[in-house]
Amino acid sequence: MYCRKCGKELDANSNFCRNCGNPVGGKTKRKTYRIFFALAILYIFVLPSSAKSSIVAVVINLAFIAGFAYLGVKKYRASKTQEYPVQSITTVHDKQSNSNPEDIGPEDDHSAKVSIPTSGWMKKTHRVAGVSFYQDNIMKLAWENSDYDMTKKEIVEDDLTGEKIWKYKFSPRKTELIPEPDNPKDPNAIKVMVDGLHVGYIKSGSCSHVLNVLRDGRCMGIDCEIYGGPYKIVYEEYDYDKDRNAYTLEKEEHSFAIELTMYEKAK
Repeated sequence: MYCRKCGKELDANSNFCRNCGNPVGGKTKRKTYRIFFALAILYIFVLPSSAKSSIVAVVINLAFIAGFAYLGVKKYRASKTQEYPVQSITTVHDKQSNSNPEDIGPEDDHSAKVSIPTSGWMKKTHRVAGVSFYQDNIMKLAWENSDYDMTKKEIVEDDLTGEKIWKYKFSPRKTELIPEPDNPKDPNAIKVMVDGLHVGYIKSGSCSHVLNVLRDGRCMGIDCEIYGGPYKIVYEEYDYDKDRNAYTLEKEEHSFAIELTMYEKAK
């Protein structure tokens, strides 16, 4: 089945086109309106006035009121959960690393892909929720950091004391925010995709704002930062007994986290 507006193939059981946001269930919506008006005509013109004062009429009246309320709520929810066009933006840069030299050729430049104006915009940071459920996908985006094999002496000599040296690094190229109006838990849910892999969701408290930004076309770029997993760090402290600096190498681990920085046009 294909979208009548843009021609893209539709997902099974989807009520909206993921490409353009056009509703799939147009016929269903028209059918709902027809039922609504049929009930209204039946109530106004068919039901005898004498019956309206009887006990049966009271039950019928309550049924009509309940029916009108149901259709009204259904229409309201449909308007609130209307899908917005998918926003797909190449990441501006990755704060943790540039590129894996083994996988990226010289023609692949991942810095400043999106041009951000010097004025008329604001920056908002969103912590992606639910990443613990998508660690397999996150690991598919990872590549091993050769610096993780450095010894304590090498870390000190390179003046990297106090810095986390991650075992894995990430170089995300494209971030997509995909509204999910059919999500059973939250019709305002926004799925986060990184390089074609599902990695989590925008936090529920930020969904309304992000949906408005996407709807208005005010998102100029997204900076995606992924970090976490095993890391090593060298701590420095002064040894008063030996009158010199002492260094301790520790290996620790941090849960995976993803932060999105959205560059938004001002209203």
